Amino acid sequence: YTPNNAVAVVVGAFNSDEMLARIKELYGSIPARELPRPFVRPEPEQMGERRVKVERPGSTAFLEMAFRSPAGNHPDYFKLAVLISVLTGPSGPGGGNIDNKTSRLYRALVETGIAASVDGSLYPTVDPFLMSLSITVSDDHTLEETEAELETQLDRVRNGDITEAEVTKAKKQARASFAYSTEGVTGQAFWLAFCENIGSYTWFEEYIDRLDAVTLADVVEAAATYLRPQSRVVGWLIPTGMGEDDEMEGDEDGE
Repeated sequence: YTPNNAVAVVVGAFNSDEMLARIKELYGSIPARELPRPFVRPEPEQMGERRVKVERPGSTAFLEMAFRSPAGNHPDYFKLAVLISVLTGPSGPGGGNIDNKTSRLYRALVETGIAASVDGSLYPTVDPFLMSLSITVSDDHTLEETEAELETQLDRVRNGDITEAEVTKAKKQARASFAYSTEGVTGQAFWLAFCENIGSYTWFEEYIDRLDAVTLADVVEAAATYLRPQSRVVGWLIPTGMGEDDEMEGDEDGE
């Protein structure tokens, strides 16, 4: 038999009661032990901005800006969930497909033609992670121009230039994204299992209430705390143009 066939034969040979009895017979005498505590080494505080520039063949420039963010079970996570919704539209596990065309950075960068697209990411994790902003630079603009405008917008937010109306809209969109991602049984099962990785299924049950509890003052505080230039990493992807092989492949595709 293959391993799968062997398992099928064993399972088929017993009904559920017999199977449980057999499991207890084989393993019931093994004493339970306290689970070992995982060793976690906290990442040290970042002491200044870090930058990375990558050059590669291509014709499109990309800008990525990532900030330190807390774990998903940290009280500040939901403040940042509203903040990212203000900046780029709601972000989170399970999808949701909410348009970000009314977000602040879309209006400042895409509608003005500086960027071709803008996106944000904030993912709940068991350990501290990142809140990131990803921008595709328009062909007729530079990385320097794009980052300068992005920095202008982030400065506004860090200095408290956020309105109650923006927070209300951002929370509404985040709630909608959550609702869309949990419409089906599969989505609900995903969320319940995912939240156990963070700590407990109750994170899923309390999601909307904790989101609604975020105030304008909370969002302003989170922006000032987490959007500091000293705690970010900035990445540029600098296109070097199409290589000879790429150009030949493009010609063949066109034919």
